[in-house]
Amino acid sequence: MTTVDTRRTEVGGRQLATAFFDGAVAALSVIESMPGVGSPLIGELIEVPGLRRVAIEGFPCGWYYLDRVDGLDVIRLLADRQDLGQLLGEPLGG
Repeated sequence: MTTVDTRRTEVGGRQLATAFFDGAVAALSVIESMPGVGSPLIGELIEVPGLRRVAIEGFPCGWYYLDRVDGLDVIRLLADRQDLGQLLGEPLGG
């Protein structure tokens, strides 16, 4: 077993994975029922109209999605430490 595998098992294992999965699904349910609930800040910073973020409670990550007139487009789940601007090829905030 590698160090990463050992750490995952020691730190939380199946219980942590289940809590994360349940939190991710719950956040998607919130987005589906109330599309405007997510923060528009990231969309404003990188000039992508309608881009919003909803956090996954208890975890340092969130869903990024587009709130459009004709529906929702879930873009991706992204950890807070990842740089969305870099992934999109845009510097954040300028």
